[in-house]
Amino acid sequence: MPDSLWYADSGASHHVTNDSTNYTSKLNYNGAEQVKLGNGTGLSITHIGSTSLSSLSNSSSFVLNKLLHVPHITKNLISVS
Repeated sequence: MPDSLWYADSGASHHVTNDSTNYTSKLNYNGAEQVKLGNGTGLSITHIGSTSLSSLSNSSSFVLNKLLHVPHITKNLISVS
């Protein structure tokens, strides 16, 4: 079951979501690249775009650019380093 929360992931190379309604703007992705999981499984990317996330503790927000829509991923990931 997909999880609607967002998780910071230092191992993620891209921001990733399973929910197409998370986007403020998006374009179809027609490339052949996939998101690779730790077990080697590849998941298809259907869209790329951006979203704005708001903080629960104050009125600030931030934008995630190059957000990948991967319908079969179970967590929404924010790539951090």
